[in-house]
Amino acid sequence: MWEGIGVGLTVAVLNGLVAWLILQYGLSKGGTLFMQIFLGGMVARLLLVSAICLLLLLFTSIHRVGFTGRLVGGYVLFLIAEVAYILKKEASRRQEEGIDAD
Repeated sequence: MWEGIGVGLTVAVLNGLVAWLILQYGLSKGGTLFMQIFLGGMVARLLLVSAICLLLLLFTSIHRVGFTGRLVGGYVLFLIAEVAYILKKEASRRQEEGIDAD
């Protein structure tokens, strides 16, 4: 079971790291291009994580419940961190430009 938990956490962390890299790149571009990079990256990450999960669950004897539970838990935590990071960056950008938060 611990192996499944470790592998699930590893996949979630790698997914979170790739999300952060995509965010850094996208935020430097701004506007519409940011949305294209962000959404395209989200689709690419979804497909990649799905393929990894499929391969792991079909071709290994990994503990399925441990893997899936840790992957989903880690994914949710990193998703919350991703949204919080975007909101923080947007708030600081607005403050630098002197734009009201309303």
